[in-house]
Amino acid sequence: MNNRLLLEFLLVGILSASPMSSSATAFEYESWPYEGIPYFEVVKDKIELHETASSKSPVIAKINAKKGSVASFAFGVEELIKRHKKYGTIFGIKDGATINSDFVLGKSIQITTKPGVIRATTSGAITGSFYNKGDVIEDLMYLGEGNCLYRYHGIVFDNDTCLFSDLQDGSLVQESRPVTEWWVTVVNNGKTMGWLKIDDDSPFRMIETIR
Repeated sequence: MNNRLLLEFLLVGILSASPMSSSATAFEYESWPYEGIPYFEVVKDKIELHETASSKSPVIAKINAKKGSVASFAFGVEELIKRHKKYGTIFGIKDGATINSDFVLGKSIQITTKPGVIRATTSGAITGSFYNKGDVIEDLMYLGEGNCLYRYHGIVFDNDTCLFSDLQDGSLVQESRPVTEWWVTVVNNGKTMGWLKIDDDSPFRMIETIR
């Protein structure tokens, strides 16, 4: 995400493939809301997976998992195993816990179901666009590594300081936060089995990130 040119290219691709307007009900972006690669403790022995990244979609697969074991994305699993062999312990992982490699996490997306509202208290400019007092900038999501995604007059852009200085000096005011969902795919022996929502009720509890 530090590669700004790559991010701008991805944004152009997203906007051209699936244009969004300020009246859109949802916004989807391939990311996760943390710095580094997340890894999780399995807290339920049955994992139900949805057909799509929606709680309303049908459950299409159920897989068994050992409670107390650890799950992550493919590179995260490799790194956890390597670090465990080297150091013997890893932060947050219990001694003797299994690091799952038969199933791993695949794609990760954040979905904004309701954008947050940032309102201008004075005239100003962001990313070369001028805004007027009272204008609304939609807060879409946090991308990790100090980057936030916003939408203004239908144009999506990222900001590598999350508008910190503008919010701190009061020229912009955060009236509400975005409502977001975090979904990942679960891949079993190379096959994508379905989608899992990561929240307080999911079978995965996030431990930490690998940096």
